[in-house]
Amino acid sequence: WLPASTTLELSPVHITVRNEGQVLNIGPATIRFGRETGGARFAVTSAASDGATPIRFDVLVPLAPGPVEFGVAGGPVSLRALGVEEHDLGLEDLEHAEMEVNARATLSADGRSLRISGRSRFDDLSLYQPRLARDPLRNLALAVAGDADMNLDGSRVHVDDLRVDVGKVKLHAAGELAREGGHATGRLHFDVPLAACSDMLASTPTSLVPP
Repeated sequence: WLPASTTLELSPVHITVRNEGQVLNIGPATIRFGRETGGARFAVTSAASDGATPIRFDVLVPLAPGPVEFGVAGGPVSLRALGVEEHDLGLEDLEHAEMEVNARATLSADGRSLRISGRSRFDDLSLYQPRLARDPLRNLALAVAGDADMNLDGSRVHVDDLRVDVGKVKLHAAGELAREGGHATGRLHFDVPLAACSDMLASTPTSLVPP
């Protein structure tokens, strides 16, 4: 076991995630593992690029029984700078696509519940997924922010304030869902502020607009 205040560092590291035929590449990145007061921290930080703030993902695991803390923050930075490759997850034109994120999550000490809060933003995304559209979706602007907590067995999800922006079209949601004995109950509130037709049309990818 590492002595107190000791840090191990691996750099550069390239990470490839594969799932059901989908691939996501990340890197070069730096991986650090160290011990600090009360816990052990594992962190992955993307390489710096053209003055952009790197994306950093970290996990703090307590040495004694207690909650596990997760965090991810950084950007705006291009997906290309993060090491994402053309066609990963159907993404294209990576030089122009950017992301920014600032989010925290807490896993309860018993491992049964998770609380998440934060915000993320993606600009100029280009995506090709045949299940969505026959042609690539281009110039997507997407922002998500909110607070939520959930039981990891799927029995309860509570959303305090969820905000989703697609271009100039906005959606606000809040409420709770519960599942027991094969039945689901809950209350949800949705609010979609009025937007001009021109704004809605401009926010809709051209591949989804009928000719």
